[in-house]
Amino acid sequence: MKFGAHEVMDTHEVLAEKMNAMNHFGLYAAQAKNPQLKNMIQRHQQEGIRSYNEIVALTRGSGTNANTRPNPLMPSAGVQGMPQEVQYGINRPQTVTPHPDAVLTDNEIASALLITHKNGAKNCTYAALECTDVNLRRALTNSSVSCINQAYEVFLFMNDQGQYPVPTLEQGTAQAFLNTYQPAPESAMSGFYAQSGAAEARGPFMAGPANPESYGSMANPGGLNPTSRM
Repeated sequence: MKFGAHEVMDTHEVLAEKMNAMNHFGLYAAQAKNPQLKNMIQRHQQEGIRSYNEIVALTRGSGTNANTRPNPLMPSAGVQGMPQEVQYGINRPQTVTPHPDAVLTDNEIASALLITHKNGAKNCTYAALECTDVNLRRALTNSSVSCINQAYEVFLFMNDQGQYPVPTLEQGTAQAFLNTYQPAPESAMSGFYAQSGAAEARGPFMAGPANPESYGSMANPGGLNPTSRM
């Protein structure tokens, strides 16, 4: 099998990270005191090993159909027994400081687990974007989604335990800020704008005369006449 240079180096980084994470998850599970946390770590470790083996098989030219399953939303990679209502607001957050000793608290273990999954999602996504092999690309994409789901499960656990407070803005401020974005007009879906009034509808961040040729569509992603701009 042929792989591009970026593909090889980024996949190498992903595999090294996964192997390191699975080794650390074993240490976390051994030290975790909360049964729910321990169970979650063990499930995530098994999913990580499955993903690691899948990617290794693809790099060896075997298992080319191993990753044809859809993006993983199975219980092992998603949320199990976690409260779905997120607690918002910060109320007297605890102060923290590094203490490099051999014993980890459940809070530190959960935090390390969350950071691992967040980095795993970013690194797998970046590696997938560099892939030329469609099967390897799909496996890395699936692994990224799995990390995202697992990170959310860890977040819900920490939030429920009061370990991960979610800061908020005043409701009026948040709504006013988000309301600056308005729905796109129906005409935008077809890729064509009427010349009259198009500039006014754009708003201050998209000033300039309307140019139908600058808008693509599903049928013609380059616009009305893409060759005219070459």
